[in-house]
Amino acid sequence: MADLYELPAIVTEFYKDTEFVNKSEQDIKLKASCKKCKKVITGCWKPKRVTSNFVSHVKVCSSTAFKSFEDRKASRKRRLSDANSSHVAIKTFPAADVMTVQHENISDAIAKYFMRPVSEIEYEEAVELPAIVTEFYKDSEFVSKSEQDVKLKALCKKCKKVITGNWKPTRVTSNFISHIKVCSPVAFKSFENTKASRKRKLSDANSLPVSIKPFATDKDATTMQHEEITGAIAKYLITSMRPLSEIENEGLIELLSTLTPYYHPPSRKAMQSTVLTKCEQVVTALKSDLSSVIYCTGQADIWSNQSMHGYFGMVVSYIQFGNLRTRLLACRQFLGSYTGERIANMFSSVAEEFGITHTLSALVTDNAADVNDDGQADVSEVLIRLGIEWEFVEEGVKFVVPVRHSCIACTLQRVVNDGLKEGVDKIQQLIGKCKKLESSINTSRKATEKIKNEAQHHIPAVNTTCWKSIFSMVEAIVKIESAHHGLLLQFADELDSSVGLTAKDIATLKELHALLEPIATATIRLEMENVPTSGMVLPIVIGLSEALDKVQTPYCNSIKTGLMNSLTHRLGYVTADDHFILSAILDPGFKLKWTSGPAEELMAKSRLIEHMDCICLNRQPIRSSDVVPEGEFADDGLFGFMAIHGDFEQHSTANEINGYLADESTTDALAFWFANKDRYPRLYRLHLKHHSVPATSAALERCFSSTGYIASARRSNLSDDLLENFLIAKCNKDLL
Repeated sequence: MADLYELPAIVTEFYKDTEFVNKSEQDIKLKASCKKCKKVITGCWKPKRVTSNFVSHVKVCSSTAFKSFEDRKASRKRRLSDANSSHVAIKTFPAADVMTVQHENISDAIAKYFMRPVSEIEYEEAVELPAIVTEFYKDSEFVSKSEQDVKLKALCKKCKKVITGNWKPTRVTSNFISHIKVCSPVAFKSFENTKASRKRKLSDANSLPVSIKPFATDKDATTMQHEEITGAIAKYLITSMRPLSEIENEGLIELLSTLTPYYHPPSRKAMQSTVLTKCEQVVTALKSDLSSVIYCTGQADIWSNQSMHGYFGMVVSYIQFGNLRTRLLACRQFLGSYTGERIANMFSSVAEEFGITHTLSALVTDNAADVNDDGQADVSEVLIRLGIEWEFVEEGVKFVVPVRHSCIACTLQRVVNDGLKEGVDKIQQLIGKCKKLESSINTSRKATEKIKNEAQHHIPAVNTTCWKSIFSMVEAIVKIESAHHGLLLQFADELDSSVGLTAKDIATLKELHALLEPIATATIRLEMENVPTSGMVLPIVIGLSEALDKVQTPYCNSIKTGLMNSLTHRLGYVTADDHFILSAILDPGFKLKWTSGPAEELMAKSRLIEHMDCICLNRQPIRSSDVVPEGEFADDGLFGFMAIHGDFEQHSTANEINGYLADESTTDALAFWFANKDRYPRLYRLHLKHHSVPATSAALERCFSSTGYIASARRSNLSDDLLENFLIAKCNKDLL
């Protein structure tokens, strides 16, 4: 049965313990045990061709050896074809004895190779072990050179421990794997996933060469993908303000190995380099962005964390392509005393670094620090605003300091504080009673859960430096009592608290809430982002006066009087300030609707005309030679040296104002002026200048708020430069 020789050669090469389990002529089954993995394979015995089960298993289990076997078989067939031999010559296929001699020769060659380093051994069946050793070990060497007892010694890369194990070409040495499972479990799992993925690719392909080539191509093609993954991780660390040590977090490594088995996360040092590169790209893009800006407004202040480390922060806002953008330029640690000269030097250096010394048209500032009624800073805050006395700073700035505008939100806070101080003793006692009630409920787990379940409300704690926390507390109490009358009194009884709110107390709180609610709403509007808020200031101040006057206050009349007097005293200047007048007019939603009569409307128009006349649009003046002359001396040409300015300029200014005021469009200011910048060029320039000025310094406060969460004792190893780079990149993340 010469036709059966080919299959026994494969079985003899890769299997052992062969036997026939069914010997009928029509259905013959062959069963054999794989030499490498010990798996029992059963297949049909078909004399006319090779049984596929045995071949398919060997392709996956011993792919390299199977390739070598196929190459030898093909070579022998070519030699037989060249000799014009018959098919009977298949009987000369190497018998088991010949193959045994050949294997012994190969083993002898390997023994001679043991004098070289492990990486130079090219016996293909032992490829799996060198891959493990190369991945996790170094300084590998053979300590025994006999064929029967070969020892491999290597140094673990992570723990520096020397591992010794038997060198067995047919399988992986267990000592090395067992050590890595304990020393680097996550990395070993990633290695195993990679190996399993490669085996799956080999099993899907019909032959080894076809499976190797796509793998090499995919590995080369994934280089850019791996760089993108590293960049995405860096962006995640920046935007979420995570520490760089996150890259060594086992959970993150396991997640990455599951998503992309071939990806190996970089070291902390390499990731820091990637993060700094991205931060530098943001700074470069920011400078390029600011170079094309006509007007910008700055905000600057000094804050301190609970460790009393000072930070100088600076933010600019500007309008570009119909969008109001707010950019953080600096958040630098301020060492030493806060003298006017040192603050001026810091302010000047930041402005010069970003090239805004000539485009900075205004500053939004607030001189007051975050202090409570006793003049002490509130240490419960993440960061404490120290404030800048700009009167002592301006003299040291190296360029002309633009006009300064007060933060309206901070001014409104002082208005509320003034009003609350005017309250009679009974109202002050009522606010203190509410604070005690809030403290009693929030310190009781049972009461907190019950009030949340029954009233679906939470009474927030009071911050001594922020009036909005008092308003939030009063608002929560009023809502709970309105929806569930007597619930708070029930809680007070259950907590054995002496604090109980009477019906008069609730009525007083409702009046107080009605007085503070318009101011709270105004503050929220003025602190909005990406919206021109300076145009709202004048209408809001007028609207607040009207709203406060309408509130009926049988119990809180003293607070009402104090609020109205303080509002007039602190914000009365707004009605005569050119900046706020022009900002309101240039808002399509307001225009001149806020004026009280023809006289005030005429005054507002005259202010607008004055500022429009100061704008140069880089146009050549119209000369008399460009106008068709009339009269007796029409052709003399003697008066051609005179340029015509007055009537034409006035006509152009009047046309712009009348056309704009007659326009019925009520779209938002940014969209309107971007669409009509060519139709009203002078007004558009005024829009860029005045609407880029925010009404409050909320943007800078938000940036410093981010600083407080990372500039803490737990992040003490974070350098000042890295902190600033992180914040600039995070606050300008659209440039990442």
